Amino acid sequence: MKLMSTARGEAAQSLALAQAERWNRHMHAWSDAIRYKGRIKAFLAAPLVYRAGLYFDALKDSLKDSRIYLVSSDIPDLHVRAELQDKEIGLDLFTKNAEDQ
Repeated sequence: MKLMSTARGEAAQSLALAQAERWNRHMHAWSDAIRYKGRIKAFLAAPLVYRAGLYFDALKDSLKDSRIYLVSSDIPDLHVRAELQDKEIGLDLFTKNAEDQ
C-alpha cells in the first residue's frame, strides 16, 4: 500500500512537470509569434527606419568589444574600417600569465 501511494505521488509530480513544460513551450512560441507580428508591422510602417535599426543593431553588436577611435569630421573622404577580430586573440607581452610566475 505504501509503495502505491509513493508511486502515485511521483506520477502526479511527473505529470505536473510535463504540463508546466508544455505551458512554457506554448507561451514561448506565442510570444515569438507576437514579436514577429510586431516586427512585420514596424517594417510595413517605415521600411527604411526598420532596416536602419537592424543595421545599427548589428553594427553595435559587432563592435561591442572592439577598440573605437574617434576622429575629426573635418577629414574629407573619411572611410570607416572595422577589424572584427576577437580581442582575446592577440598577444599581450606585458601581462604575466599565472603559469609564468
